[in-house]
Formats: sequence, structure tokens, C-alpha cells
Amino acid sequence: MLYYCNNVRQCVKYDESNGGTACPSPSTQSLECNTQACPIDCVGVWGLPEPCNKSCGGGTQRQTWTTTTPSAHGGTACPSLELQNCNTQACLPSGGSINGTINGTINGTINGTINGTINGTINGTINGFR
Repeated sequence: MLYYCNNVRQCVKYDESNGGTACPSPSTQSLECNTQACPIDCVGVWGLPEPCNKSCGGGTQRQTWTTTTPSAHGGTACPSLELQNCNTQACLPSGGSINGTINGTINGTINGTINGTINGTINGTINGFR
């Protein structure tokens, strides 16, 4: 987009009979000014985060940006990708014994013996309960 600045020339007084010259015509002149393009900032939206790449022990999930208007002329740049930490809880050991206290949720199957007290809710089936 171009902008125009008006430069007004004003003739104060002239006298042609004494050799003076007439004021130039036209009395206004338009010149281009501010010809640089205005900055355009990036516009877009973040998509939904992808599933975490690990179920425990610290993973990452990606979130991508979809640009609807790219930045131009020095405007704010578009992001492209964001990584977030996820499932940072420690993994339970597999095929071994756990001694101590488990606070949290166990999803899956426990094969073996539980010695001690279960406090909380059990959702599912208990086989071989005595």
C-alpha cells in the first residue's frame, strides 16, 4: 500500500509588471511517502497435543502450529513446534518385586502375590482371592 503526502506551495506575492514570475501551478504537489510495507504478524492456531511417546519415566509430546497468515515485513514470526514433558512419574519395575509403598495408579495386570494392605479402590477382577 502506498501513501501520499501533500506538499502545498503557497505564493505570497508576485508582481509580473516588475519582472516577477507567476507562482507555479498547480499549487499542490503529491509525493509518495511511507512506501515501506507495514509489518504483518503471524496468525494461526495450535493443534491438539499428540499422545505422549512414553507411558512413564518422562516422555515428550508434540504440539504443532497451523499458520493461517504468515508473518511478513518484519512482523512476529510463526512458531512451528512445541515439545512438552509428559508422564514424568517413575516406571514400576517389570518382572521383579516391589518393596515399599506405591502411591498412585497401577494400570495393567499384577501377576503374583500381594503381601500387605491395599488402601483404595480396585477396579477389575481379583482371581484367587483368599
